[in-house]
Amino acid sequence: MLQAVDLAPFLIGKYETTQGQWLRMSQTNPSAVAPRSDAVGTRNDLRTHPVESVTYFDVDRTLWKFGLELPTEAQWEYAARGYTI
Repeated sequence: MLQAVDLAPFLIGKYETTQGQWLRMSQTNPSAVAPRSDAVGTRNDLRTHPVESVTYFDVDRTLWKFGLELPTEAQWEYAARGYTI
């Protein structure tokens, strides 16, 4: 059964956080496949790939430093589906 939820206006990112963005925010890159130093500026430069292998707690703590937060389940569903069910 669906339940109606009122949402306050919110912003949500359109794209995944890249390894480069995560590195700038947290000073670490937990990704299993990290960029190679000889690949900077090439197609193999993985800094433009999405960050992975990040724990919920690391994300929550890092985003909090920048005044950001993960979307709630209701926010994510609305962003993913809009008005459709």
